[in-house]
Amino acid sequence: DLQPLDIDFGRYHALVIGINDYQNLPRLETAVNDASAVADVLRQKYGFKVELLLNPTRGKVIRALDNLRGELTERDNLLIYYAGHGVLDVEADAGFWLSVDAEEGTRADWISIGAVTETVRTTSWSVRPAATTPAGRLTTTPSDRIG
Repeated sequence: DLQPLDIDFGRYHALVIGINDYQNLPRLETAVNDASAVADVLRQKYGFKVELLLNPTRGKVIRALDNLRGELTERDNLLIYYAGHGVLDVEADAGFWLSVDAEEGTRADWISIGAVTETVRTTSWSVRPAATTPAGRLTTTPSDRIG
């Protein structure tokens, strides 16, 4: 006779980011809709507390991460979803998400995936990253766009 386990897995949070309206790079068509749909599913079907950022600057993304870092406890879980342009710097072995105001040729408004990882790693809560770019991969330069 199996009995259900009484296990508390904590609260579930998500930071969901979608960027279509790039100021200096090719515009995307579906990233905002994809992010909005993911946010809706996480909220409605799975009970996540979701922060949805649409077309954010680098500063807004970093502030959202900092706020989550201050708010979450060791009992919490965090899923991060990103839909937008990304760059893979093969020589530096580093990946970047590109904010709405990112420019080719300067990393001033690029979001280092390493910095995101470092921010969440310094907390005691559980992280479930789920990042995507068009066609699901990072490109080697901002102008090497897919879709």
